[in-house]
Amino acid sequence: MRDRSTCGRHRTTRTPVRESVATRPPLGVKRKAALSAFALTFASVFASLHIGITAHALQPEPADNWSFYVTTTNINTLFTLGKNQGASDAKYGVNSQVFLDFGGQWQDNSGTKGPLGSPNFSYSQIESLSENFAWGYWNGTGSDQTTVLTLAIGTNNGNYVGQNLGVTWGQVVQAVSNWVHGGYQRQITVYGANDIETWGGARAADVLQWEAGYAQGTSQPYLNFGSADGCPQYTDNNGSCAGTSGDWNQYNYWYLSWGAPPAQSLPEIYNNAQKNQWVQIDRYGHDYQRDTINFSGPLNDYYRDSSSFTPAQSWGSMQGGLLYYPYLNAYMPYQDTVLAD
Repeated sequence: MRDRSTCGRHRTTRTPVRESVATRPPLGVKRKAALSAFALTFASVFASLHIGITAHALQPEPADNWSFYVTTTNINTLFTLGKNQGASDAKYGVNSQVFLDFGGQWQDNSGTKGPLGSPNFSYSQIESLSENFAWGYWNGTGSDQTTVLTLAIGTNNGNYVGQNLGVTWGQVVQAVSNWVHGGYQRQITVYGANDIETWGGARAADVLQWEAGYAQGTSQPYLNFGSADGCPQYTDNNGSCAGTSGDWNQYNYWYLSWGAPPAQSLPEIYNNAQKNQWVQIDRYGHDYQRDTINFSGPLNDYYRDSSSFTPAQSWGSMQGGLLYYPYLNAYMPYQDTVLAD
């Protein structure tokens, strides 16, 4: 079993430099396989330029994990998806990280507005569907007892967010985690997840409140699998980002993706601009917070949008962007592709 301690948050407590209103100080640091053509390209480029990157051994591209926008209430579908992932992991002897996106929460805290025009979900349905994915994974691994799934239960901030909604999402995540601890915990770990973006008019202040509430509802981490809309591509001095609310900046993206105690990061890398934006957010963390991001991997959307990066391009672009700055951490244990179930 892979040593998972490197994916946890193990660093000394330190209050961040506050660039905008944040609800709590972060704690400190948190945290299979062909070498892609893009990785080889970056290796040759760096070698030809004689850039010293000995601190970062060039990492092979990990296997592609399939995450999902959930559009069905059929538990058998989720069981089958989980079983497929488990069978694949067992066959190749690898671990995986998968998120299930159930859409944005309703203001009345009754559940979520399903993604991609799908039916709404109640919280009890979200728990049941997630548990069946986990159960399917367990069954799919068969006699194997070494591979591990990190299952992240996802929402987004494009509908409504707030502290009470964060508390409830944390409680949903904790309920599924408790269920997994009924006998499946050796091979399954449960996280939360949130597709954090500006969504046009979403306010960063509201997402900060959601994060504070989430941490009250559970002790499990969450993945931010969103984009950094309109953030600077070439500077890292807490520049402003897109959004009509006017309160998005590099600090808020860094904090919600890494600085906050539960936060971990699986950024959308669908194109070169998104890579640039996330690398600069990481540089901001290094230069102004003394805390660089340990990305869990890049996320791509290629099988839903063939004009965007392929999995190999997404991986190669992000790895190359991080390797360009020797003080950033270029190791990423996973890469994910998002699909609709």
